[in-house]
Amino acid sequence: MDNHSAMIRELGGPHRLAHDLTQAGVAVKPVTARAWAIRNSIPAKYWPVIQTVAKASGKSITINSLAQALDTGAQQ
Repeated sequence: MDNHSAMIRELGGPHRLAHDLTQAGVAVKPVTARAWAIRNSIPAKYWPVIQTVAKASGKSITINSLAQALDTGAQQ
């Protein structure tokens, strides 16, 4: 995946991601996750828990892949 919006889709979309993050102990509203998708940018402070949620669901989204996607998005 080459951008944060695609990663959010891979994790089930904004609503599912918000639910999973909240279940993991980080309260995020669906509207917030939707804004990340629209902006194509997930704030770095959420990356560790996103990596944890991704791993739990069998997805290969890591802090490194999140950082690379951010760099790719900045270059476009």
